[in-house]
Amino acid sequence: MKLIFVVALVALSQFGYSQNLDCQKFKTGYFQNIDTVNGHIFIKRKKFQIEKDKNTGIEIKLEITWVDNCTYKLSCVHLLYLTTSLNNRNMCNYA
Repeated sequence: MKLIFVVALVALSQFGYSQNLDCQKFKTGYFQNIDTVNGHIFIKRKKFQIEKDKNTGIEIKLEITWVDNCTYKLSCVHLLYLTTSLNNRNMCNYA
């Protein structure tokens, strides 16, 4: 009797913790990535993903290609060093 109860309890707990992934809310918007080494990176995402690192002065523009609802690939479009003399050059090829 105890064995049946334990098996039933384990089986029911598996159904209670299943998750439906809803990644739609992460496709567009403003996000923050807190990195313990580099600090905060602010991310703006729509058709392109733009990442700004306030500590280093680097801004990266990335093209988003969605593979499925929750997976994407990023391709560098423009990398800008805001604090150096390399401003306004497309640094994607040099990074």
